[in-house]
Order: sequence, then C-alpha cells, then structure tokens
Amino acid sequence: MHINYRGGTEKQYVRELDRIWHRAFTCFIQYDLTTFGNALDGVTALEVAILEMVDSRPPVLLKDIIEDTGVPASTLTGAVDRLENRGYLNRIISRRDRRSFGLALTREGREALDEHRKAEQRFFAGVLSALGDSRDRERFLADLERVVEQIPRSVT
Repeated sequence: MHINYRGGTEKQYVRELDRIWHRAFTCFIQYDLTTFGNALDGVTALEVAILEMVDSRPPVLLKDIIEDTGVPASTLTGAVDRLENRGYLNRIISRRDRRSFGLALTREGREALDEHRKAEQRFFAGVLSALGDSRDRERFLADLERVVEQIPRSVT
C-alpha cells in the first residue's frame, strides 16, 4: 500500500508514525518467537542488550553499561544477577579498575547469544525482503539510521 504523505500536518505525521510503529511492533510480537530459540526464553530485551555489550567489548564494566544505556544501577544489577543465575555471565574483577566488576560471557551465554543472532538474521532478512531492490534497501537503512541517531534519549 502506498500512502501519499505530502502536505500533512505535524500532528497527522505523528499519528501516522504511531499507527505504523504499532503495526510493526505487533508484527514482531506475532512473529514465531520459537525461531529465536529456547536458550533466551524469558530473557528481556535489556538482558539481550547486556549480553551483546559484554560480547562486543569484554570485559565490560557495569559502569560502562550504565553510561551506554542510561539504565539505573539497581535495574542493571537485577538484570546481571538474572543472567548470572542462568549461567550466561560471570562477574570478574576488572584489570582496568580493580574496584569495579567486569562481565564476561560463559560458554552457555555465548551459545545462547549465537542462537539468538542467527534467528535475528533470519527475521531481518524477511523484513528486508519486503523491499524491492538494493536501492530501496539502502535508502531504508540510511533513513532508519538517521532516525535512530535523532531519537531523543529521554522525553521531558
């Protein structure tokens, strides 16, 4: 479906974005989540983000995650505790700052994250297949990147 957005008011654009955003979210939650694997069943989006951060720059410090996400320390501590209890993370004394704890993935954590990433790749391949050619895909990704860069970190 093609909708002509020319000449709309800011209020109309916001309403349309709200409608599209909720449709996209509904599509995502209706997606067969079993394709994301059982390893991360019950793991929250924040917890997956923590696993991603730990994997991308080990051993990441708790204060680094707080700075990157803006999540309160108490929320982060609870999420890390849950991941540690599942056997996905270990707290380690940081070599960078001996007063701080770093986080490291366990073998089980790495396997769960790998399983999740493979499922995400299948999901996103399906999303991109809705776009016609590489030019449409490149434009979509560039526009999405621009939007993400401008999303306010907090609403006041």
